[in-house]
Amino acid sequence: MNADELFDRARQRRAEGDVDGAIADYTEVIALEPDEVAAYINRSHLHFGREAWDATIADLSEAIRLEPESADLRHDRALARLRKGDHGGARLDLEACLKIDPNHAAALNNRGTLKEENGDHAGAIIDYSQALTSDPDFKDALANRADAYHKSGDLRRALEDYSQLLSIDPKNADALNDRGVVRHELHDLNRAIADYEAAMELNPGDPTPWFNRGNVREELGDFPEALADYSRAIEIDRAYGDAYVNRGNLHRASGDFDSALADYETALELNPLDDLALFNRAIMRGEWGDPGGAMIDYTEAIRLNPQYGEAYTNRGSQRMDMGDAKGALADWSEAVRINAADVIARKNRAEARLEFGDREGAIEDYEKCLESAPREWEFRAEIEHALRKLKR
Repeated sequence: MNADELFDRARQRRAEGDVDGAIADYTEVIALEPDEVAAYINRSHLHFGREAWDATIADLSEAIRLEPESADLRHDRALARLRKGDHGGARLDLEACLKIDPNHAAALNNRGTLKEENGDHAGAIIDYSQALTSDPDFKDALANRADAYHKSGDLRRALEDYSQLLSIDPKNADALNDRGVVRHELHDLNRAIADYEAAMELNPGDPTPWFNRGNVREELGDFPEALADYSRAIEIDRAYGDAYVNRGNLHRASGDFDSALADYETALELNPLDDLALFNRAIMRGEWGDPGGAMIDYTEAIRLNPQYGEAYTNRGSQRMDMGDAKGALADWSEAVRINAADVIARKNRAEARLEFGDREGAIEDYEKCLESAPREWEFRAEIEHALRKLKR
């Protein structure tokens, strides 16, 4: 058979699902016609489908050698390198692609994802926006820009992007769920629930909307309904650690410590490094009259996450309850270092400083509390009164 006949047979075999046969035919074509770029490209697609990244990259490299000005080939090799985990090589290919075609929407979108992985949300948004200028209906770029806006704290623009995406793709369950999260953070709770329920209808096997609706219902004070949602998320995915933690919190709040402990321990069996589960089990152990167990859990949570300010705050309170005022002061100071706006840690440290005779330090902490706390904070009047006494 000549090269043309082999090429035609390779395409036929691919259409019939005979990937091995198609690869063999393209290989024969290349042996007969070493500069047949289409054979390299088509064989690379077959390797890509099998996740044979090195073979895919090798074929695309040959194709690029033959067609060095092809932006699409640079982009395709970048994708293969991304899948392989070679982000540096992928970045170089994307830059080369965009040098050839500065408006290559897919390359802009993928470069944006690389920037976002490195924490450069602003740079990612620029790339996604340029991709959308090239292709206003590019769904992946819209979803990615919405996510970048969300992560950077621009909730209104995130909401706009998710809504635009849903106008293009109204049955996108992931976008509905993600828009629900943004609406929750904007305190638009009823619309958040509506988004989660629409996502549930489209994808009943996804536990995430159930978990997220549970969060909203918990915030609304609908605790039995929230408990049911967390339980449904767990029924769908028995390994959903966060759902066990949240359900455990509701059990703890209702005084059902045995069920709370069971949920926290299941979460920790699933992930022994779950600092949130340890933190919440520590709270429960403290309430349950097990201060030693609480200290162990807070300390382990801090070991796993040294920037866990709330764990320092709570461990400080536990130390104080156990008579270790110096240890408590050290923990509250660390909590304040991590988060200068932690008003509970500051309030507690002010009181501890007073015990140690540090009047000026206490005044400073109380004043910082009043600067950071909301006007309706329950301790505001108490602290204002304490400050007036200290400044006399």
